[in-house]
Order: sequence, then C-alpha cells, then structure tokens
Amino acid sequence: MSTDFGKTIGIRRRFSDGRKVSVTGSRTGLFIPAGLTSTGLLLVCEGATDTGAALDLGFDAIGRPNCNSKIEMTAKAARGRTEIVIIGDNDQVGRAGAQKLADVLVLHYSRVRIIHPVDGVKDLRQWLSAGLNREMLLHTIEKTSPIEIRITFTDRRK
Repeated sequence: MSTDFGKTIGIRRRFSDGRKVSVTGSRTGLFIPAGLTSTGLLLVCEGATDTGAALDLGFDAIGRPNCNSKIEMTAKAARGRTEIVIIGDNDQVGRAGAQKLADVLVLHYSRVRIIHPVDGVKDLRQWLSAGLNREMLLHTIEKTSPIEIRITFTDRRK
C-alpha cells in the first residue's frame, strides 16, 4: 500500500481462502503499481485483486483498500490523467462508494466515468474470470457517459 506519491506505507496479503491481512506495522493506503504512465486513461478499482485484474487487461490502474476510503489520496494519485474510470463493485455499497469518489474526482478532472460489472458478477476480478477482455471493457467504458457537473443559479434578489 502506498501514499498518493507512491511511497510504500504498508503490505496487505490475500490468501487463497479469501482472507486479507496487513503485515504488522502497515498503514492503509492505495494500491499503486510501479511502471504506470503519467497521462491518459486511469482505472480506479476497489482492492488489490481488482487492480491486478485491470493490469492483466493492459490498463493503468490504482486501487483503494475499500469503496469508501482514501478519496482525497485517490484524487491526488490521479493527477495528470485525462480520463478516469471508476470500476465499482456491483452491489449497493460498491455503487454508493463509486459515486462518492466520482463526486470528488469530477471537481478535479474533466472526464470521469463510473462502470460496474455485468449483472451476476460482483467485481472486476470475477468479471475477468467470467470472460471479460480488454476490448469488452473498452466498449463498456466508451458507451458510458462521463459525469457532468450541473450548476444552478437562483436569483435571490426577488
């Protein structure tokens, strides 16, 4: 796990039975792989394994430890990007967390989108196991409209 500047602050392990533990002394941060480009499309995932799935598909990706954490850190880590796609888990908590992150990112970045796996699939890792490929994910991204900020002015002089 890293800070928004890529400094390692912790290590999280995931076991084959699904258990996740952090190494003693670790602090919670983002999952930021080495070797990412600094511009273009960035996928923001929930968790290390979804981030790994996005990397397997050939995308630049970072991950949050869960859907409701590290919002400001994620916004800073995405600096320089022209487009951000949040891939939320396909459940109520994942959808709410993705929207909460998007509400902040849209204030900093011009193109922010949210996508979720297809019905019956929980997250990006399971979607990849179910047959998702890079072209299918790109198609899903392209057909999803970017989030727009709507500002309404009220004339209070009346």
